[in-house]
Amino acid sequence: MAWSTPKTNWTSTDGIAYGDLNRIEANTVDLDSRLDTLESSNTLHVADTDIHATKATVRTASDLALRLQLTTTDSGHSSGDIWLRTDL
Repeated sequence: MAWSTPKTNWTSTDGIAYGDLNRIEANTVDLDSRLDTLESSNTLHVADTDIHATKATVRTASDLALRLQLTTTDSGHSSGDIWLRTDL
C-alpha cells in the first residue's frame, strides 16, 4: 500500500471515521513493508564479506572493535570526497 499523508489538524470535536482508520492501517502496512525492505537489505550487506580486503588485511580481533575516522579532507585529492581511515 502507498503512504497517504496523515491528518494533522485534529480538533477536540473531530471524530474518527472509517477513512481515518483505513489511512492509519494503510500507513502502518507501508511502514512495515519499508522496515522489511531495510532489514533484508541490511542482512544482504552484513552477509557480504568481500569489501575489497582479505581477512589478512583486516586488523581486528573478536574482542577489539574496529575504530574508524571519517574525514572530508585528504592531501592530494579533491575537496568533498569522504575518506575512511582504518590505520587508527
